[in-house]
Amino acid sequence: MTSTSPQQIAAWLSQILLPGQVTELRALNATAAADRFPQTWSGYFDDVARLASEAQRIKSATGIYFLPNPVNSALLARASNRVRPAKKNPLTGDTDVIARRWLLIDADAVRPAGISATDAEHAAAQELISEVSDALSRDGWPRPIIADSGNGGHALYRIDLAADDDGLVKRCLEALAGRFDTTEVKLDRTVFNQARIWKLYGTLACKGDSTADRPHRMSRIIESPPVLEVVSYDKLDQLSKGIAIASATGGPGPNQFDLEGWIARSGLQLRGPEPWRDGQRWVFRLCPWNSDHTNESAFLIRHANGAIAAGCHHNGCSGMGWHDLRDVLEPGWRDSRQLTNGQTKSASSRPPSITGGAINSPAVQGGDSEPAIVLDDPWPDPISPQAFHGLAGEIARVIEPHTEADPIAVLFQILVGFGNLIGRHAYFLAEADRHYANLFGVLVGRTSKGRKGTSWGQAAAPLAIADPLWRETRVLGGLSSGEGLIWAVRDPITKRTPIYDGKGRDKRIVGHEDVVVDAGVDDKRLMVLESEFGSVLRVVARERNTLSAIIRQAWDVGNLRTLTKNSPAAATGAHISIIGHITRDELRRQICDTDLANGLANRFLWLCVERSKCLPEGGHLQEVDLESLSARLAAAAEFARTVGCVRRDAEARTVWCSVYGALSAGRPGLLGAATSRAEAQTMRLALIYALLDCSTLVRKEHLLAALAMWEFAEGSARYCFGSALGDPTADEILRVLRGREDGMTRSEIREHFQRHKGADEVARALGVLLEHRLARRERREATGGRPAEVWFAMGT
Repeated sequence: MTSTSPQQIAAWLSQILLPGQVTELRALNATAAADRFPQTWSGYFDDVARLASEAQRIKSATGIYFLPNPVNSALLARASNRVRPAKKNPLTGDTDVIARRWLLIDADAVRPAGISATDAEHAAAQELISEVSDALSRDGWPRPIIADSGNGGHALYRIDLAADDDGLVKRCLEALAGRFDTTEVKLDRTVFNQARIWKLYGTLACKGDSTADRPHRMSRIIESPPVLEVVSYDKLDQLSKGIAIASATGGPGPNQFDLEGWIARSGLQLRGPEPWRDGQRWVFRLCPWNSDHTNESAFLIRHANGAIAAGCHHNGCSGMGWHDLRDVLEPGWRDSRQLTNGQTKSASSRPPSITGGAINSPAVQGGDSEPAIVLDDPWPDPISPQAFHGLAGEIARVIEPHTEADPIAVLFQILVGFGNLIGRHAYFLAEADRHYANLFGVLVGRTSKGRKGTSWGQAAAPLAIADPLWRETRVLGGLSSGEGLIWAVRDPITKRTPIYDGKGRDKRIVGHEDVVVDAGVDDKRLMVLESEFGSVLRVVARERNTLSAIIRQAWDVGNLRTLTKNSPAAATGAHISIIGHITRDELRRQICDTDLANGLANRFLWLCVERSKCLPEGGHLQEVDLESLSARLAAAAEFARTVGCVRRDAEARTVWCSVYGALSAGRPGLLGAATSRAEAQTMRLALIYALLDCSTLVRKEHLLAALAMWEFAEGSARYCFGSALGDPTADEILRVLRGREDGMTRSEIREHFQRHKGADEVARALGVLLEHRLARRERREATGGRPAEVWFAMGT
């Protein structure tokens, strides 16, 4: 039933369920191994890994669902961590739910019951979810989890209410539907009851038959904030009463987006407006996303309620919308988006973004924002000489006198290039997962003069001699889409065609055969160079872009595919490595909380590099004999292709055991999100060092070299991402506490926020600081009253 791995399903579930929380798994119209007829299957789980595994027992179903709100743990006894036919067994009822932890906003296109959505309907529903979440963010709501239900869109907001909420959630949904519903897309007003089941992300939505225009699609989580904040009761209450529903981009009312003025300023060539269903439509004479589309396929629509949509009917532009159009014409518009009162959007409307060396705190008065934490993290300490172990170090030292590039950049790119050149052969095991020698890395300079691009040319010289064909055909650039990345390493593409017998009226289909329509790519190695990595981050930030997901698949398993019917290409056994170049200022402008939270950033090694020297007349690398070093590289590559599983020797195991605890320890905030794969990254580096030494074992010196490189990468990530937690309230409290040696009481902390933060929110943020040992508390005796609780920043 699922093509998503159980590990991915479990990871997505872990974002929604608390550890040990009991939930129900329910499959409708399902069949399993011995079934003859479809029926409902059900089971109760407190183990997400087991739940994900059991979901794959289902052969087919119209849908597989789970219950996100916590239920009475006694229900586990109905079917403990397994599924079975429900038959007459009871399912979860509202009285079994013990609390409400989630508000689901569910958008679906209007269509006949029992059928899947078209691509256009699917995209329209997701666009509406984006509009709703953006509007709520402008009202000060935290960012939600955004998900694809397979036929529509979901926004998942964390709440904390009693199971009996006196109809609050229902009133909230009705208020949102009344504000955002269009004739084409509606918000589901019925998903308010406690025991409401939701789509299990990572499973197929199978309404009706899967047809060319209404295919079955995989549900998935698209983005998650690094810190999932709880929506306060006050915000929910205001929404339910219609007090604070901010105007969406293009919403109705006196602050409606001036679309005509925007069109005039943009210089677009459009025909219209003309009446269209419940609103107006403009038609592009030239598609803004692909200039080859000159048949007026692209459109811009304003609905009667003011909501704006855009798109193109060509398959190549599938998924593009109004926000993507603004990305093309107004780079950076998301960061400078205006509120309905004309004030610049503050950090209170979305998770913090790193800009200009500071993280903006929640606005505490007058709509202004002030710096919460100044990012003064230093340039990383010099790298240990141990990183220059072996053949890669020898080559870097030979090149060093003849280039202005940072020796670290040269060394690292030799390691990445060699790891790609050898292909998908040698690996090490981490539990059941195979880790190959492909690495992703970004070289980060203080300025554009960091000689980042120069460093690749120098590192590539000996690699090109060792394998000229690889250098000529498998080193490419241009990460613009997930589909494009797959295409560069695609498998053969076949088409099922009928076999006919007879002629004329007697002609009939007697069978089918698979015909190869594209031979694919035999060499699955791909070395991707991105000299402007900021452009990659801009692409990744676009809603529904598949690039981030495909990059993560490339690092994890090498089997790549998208879930759209218009992308028939897939790749198995792809061996992809990536090197990007960027400045820290651009990185801070472009990286977003989504990239950190969805696991993209932690698959990259971030390394700070700078110009090492000034060579007005350049170096003399052409006079250096690289032949012998390149011959050793070629020999090491041949050796690596004969090796399978590589293990640590006894000495290396001793070192590994001594450092594993520190490597695997979680770190708070944005830095922790970017460095959470320390163990795997270190062992991939150690694997490459070992293979360069033609060793089938990772020895102590290989592991120490890898640890030296990782330590420098971690210091670089600290410089790049800062030491903030990524929690606006906690970061702001910590900033204030650091300036108060005498500490602050909870009441004083709330006064700092002008009482705009409730007691529960302040308590939650203080708990975060306490958990990460960034703040401490003392109890002081008070005259004539209860003892006061005073909070201090650690170290004060």
